[in-house]
Amino acid sequence: MHVAQGDRVEAGQLVIEADLDAIRVAGYDLTTPVVVTNSDRFTVEVPAAGDITTGEPFATIKEKELTGGTA
Repeated sequence: MHVAQGDRVEAGQLVIEADLDAIRVAGYDLTTPVVVTNSDRFTVEVPAAGDITTGEPFATIKEKELTGGTA
């Protein structure tokens, strides 16, 4: 791990490393779920399902505009 709980991360910042070949050889699926727990504040747009390559964005996350003091 390259970050700790509570750290703020920036786009492109390395957060974790794993030996994907060893995981694959061990028979594990490399599908990685992504969960947005504060979706009341953000909209998440996923353009398409399927495989992505390193450096390719998989989603667009935008902060919702405030209305009436809440998002």
